[in-house]
Amino acid sequence: MGSILARNAALEWQVRVQGHAAALPRFPPRPLLYVTRANAARILPAERHTLILAMTMGFGVTGIMMYMFTYENQKQYAVLKALGANSRTVLRMIMIQAAACALIGAGIGLGICGIAGEIVIAIGFPFRMMWFTPLVGIVGVLLVSVTAAAISARPVLRLQPGIVFAGR
Repeated sequence: MGSILARNAALEWQVRVQGHAAALPRFPPRPLLYVTRANAARILPAERHTLILAMTMGFGVTGIMMYMFTYENQKQYAVLKALGANSRTVLRMIMIQAAACALIGAGIGLGICGIAGEIVIAIGFPFRMMWFTPLVGIVGVLLVSVTAAAISARPVLRLQPGIVFAGR
């Protein structure tokens, strides 16, 4: 018992049912097909990698936004340095800002993901968030944010207040 795949002239796959299985009724009624993994890979469309693309775009946007934030606020950092704040204090401020933004952003993202998951489940599509998904997401966002903050803090640490105020 199983299915046989055959290729027709238009290069589309056809499935021939060769047996039936007794299963619990589903609501809403949808067809249920048992096949081997190899046959399923041939029948189903190619898998998309939208999550990897979304994370890559998020990491890039995070880095650019953090750099823009520190670049645009060089005058404020110069004032702090002129008032006596050392580089370590300024770096600590930037890292705390990055961590706070990362945690807030990760919380918002996970909240939206949870809401979208509930909507998808209500429509009838399967959705499951594994227990480690939020942890991996938060750690990933924190790492990217702190790395972006460290890269963007480099010009601020080399900042000379006199040059900034002179307009050079």
